Amino acid sequence: MKNNIILLPLALLLAHGVATAQEKKADLSLDLKKAHARAVMHNKRVLVALSSKGDDFLKELRGNRAISRTLRYEFEPVAMPATAALSAWKWQGEGSGAIIFSASGKEIGRFQASDLQGKEALNKLKPLFCKPVDADKKLADALVIAKKTGRNVFIRFDAPW
Repeated sequence: MKNNIILLPLALLLAHGVATAQEKKADLSLDLKKAHARAVMHNKRVLVALSSKGDDFLKELRGNRAISRTLRYEFEPVAMPATAALSAWKWQGEGSGAIIFSASGKEIGRFQASDLQGKEALNKLKPLFCKPVDADKKLADALVIAKKTGRNVFIRFDAPW
């Protein structure tokens, strides 16, 4: 009896964690909205990695040494099942692939999984990179706004742009 009492709270916590994880996976549009918000803030594009038949295409892309760094600094990656893209973006690819969006949500590129293999994948993605931001102009604008509002300016030196 004592063992059952001890295990009951543990079972409830485990069940809650599984239910929370399932809810999080089910709300793909929220993940996409967050990725778009991060893309606007960090001057990036959104890369939606579409997977089919249970394979994880995003994990495969991140494991590709030729483009993993590019994914980190130029794109906000989001993983989705290919079936979700059938109706939303009329994905007609056979299985896995990627759709690239601008920060505003406009589609700017589509690739099959076979197109994003090896070093040639970087050449295909390069034209879709964001234009660099002029850091001096951005700092000058921030200083003008800070002076008007009486606030401080925080400078990040790790920005990829």
